[in-house]
Amino acid sequence: MVKPDYLFIAAGAAFLALAAGLALRNLRRGCPQSGPRRGGWLAAFLWACFGVGLLLQGSAPHLQIERNAWVIPGELAARGEIDPRALIDRERHTQLLAAVLTAGAALGLLCCYRDAFKRRDPSPGPRSDLDGQAGRQETPSAS
Repeated sequence: MVKPDYLFIAAGAAFLALAAGLALRNLRRGCPQSGPRRGGWLAAFLWACFGVGLLLQGSAPHLQIERNAWVIPGELAARGEIDPRALIDRERHTQLLAAVLTAGAALGLLCCYRDAFKRRDPSPGPRSDLDGQAGRQETPSAS
């Protein structure tokens, strides 16, 4: 029928596996709630939402648009069993749901992992004692 986008499907499956790994780790540790840790239940749920969003995007019909009109593939139009309006509505809803899941999960993961994005130690300015030594080189004296 419609060819899936295997890159999105593989990425979605990988993120679902990551979410499952986080969930199993939380079960083994007996973690009742998410808390401030990075690997809590909330992070596992958000990774799962991100993966589902990518899977939805990969399995969407991917209809093309030419001259401001949807292009229904010839194989689907020849069968006559699919209503074009229903197919276009399905495409729009799938794209919207995939975008909401993926973007919402990405924002949630940004909040969960915000400590990893913060600069922990501001880089110190150049130290004066090292600057003087770097410019000075010892030369053999002619004595």
